[in-house]
Amino acid sequence: MSAAAAAVTPEAVTQATVHMLKARLLSREARVLYLIAALLGAWFGYLPIRYNLLMEKAVRLHGEAEEFERRGRLQDAYHRYAALCEGIGIDRSDVPSGACQGEERIRKTLTKSRAEIEKALDRHFETAGSYPDSLNEVRPALSGSTLAVVDGFRYEKREDGRMHLSDGLIVHRFTLR
Repeated sequence: MSAAAAAVTPEAVTQATVHMLKARLLSREARVLYLIAALLGAWFGYLPIRYNLLMEKAVRLHGEAEEFERRGRLQDAYHRYAALCEGIGIDRSDVPSGACQGEERIRKTLTKSRAEIEKALDRHFETAGSYPDSLNEVRPALSGSTLAVVDGFRYEKREDGRMHLSDGLIVHRFTLR
């Protein structure tokens, strides 16, 4: 390596560029181009770091979903699985394995449980003439799998005699920024 080549280091180029900018040896257009190049370099250097942070958060979100599912908090698990499957800024191929299957499995379970709860509420209405004040009144009519998730449902008996039942499948958005 020649002495001249050894003197050309990234630090030396940066120092020379700064010196030229300070000395206004470059035209205004050249200074703008150098600034744009520096900003683009910083941005494209940032993108892989940001993607890696998104991936770390996606893995954490998947772990939370699995833990909520193990604890029977299916609505909370569903929201996390759905966020992963619907896109949170990562490639679909990078979604943690099993997340989309978890979302579908829980959606089916909660939909089936909702139908069972609605039937129990309708039976109560037919026998008592009104909907119950709370879901506790129809618990004896529910299967074990539905009893395991009924606490995640929201029930409201309205003043006009109607009722509202929510299974919690409305997806809350998780931003990973």
